[in-house]
Amino acid sequence: MKTNAKSENILKIVSISVLTAIFAILIFLLFLNETTINFSINGADEIFANSFQVYYFDVGQANASLIIFPQKSAMLIDTGSSESQDSFLTDLEYILHKNKIEQIDYLFLTHSDEDHVGGAVSLLEKFQVNRIFRPKILSS
Repeated sequence: MKTNAKSENILKIVSISVLTAIFAILIFLLFLNETTINFSINGADEIFANSFQVYYFDVGQANASLIIFPQKSAMLIDTGSSESQDSFLTDLEYILHKNKIEQIDYLFLTHSDEDHVGGAVSLLEKFQVNRIFRPKILSS
């Protein structure tokens, strides 16, 4: 009888261990997604290459922001003032080149004040912009 009790205890321990392993594998598979697969195969560089990025440019009192989507499309919101356009365009070109982006898909000009659209003409001369969105209302 003692041998049977030991066998039953060992069988219970093995059964619990197997069930725990199955449970751990199921939990792992539940949280498995494209990001974890990319990380395990390619490391962190692949995650950063496929990530959503937002850049805020130093254009003084003016505004200019760039959003790069995981599919490598670029959206620019405002272009800063004409005073800051040279440094803005240099910084923008560096970021686009770093991300292997050759064009700006969307340009949003929130309103026509100089501190938001002052660099737009230079931007359009230097880069291909596919779509421009702007309000119909003009201001001084």
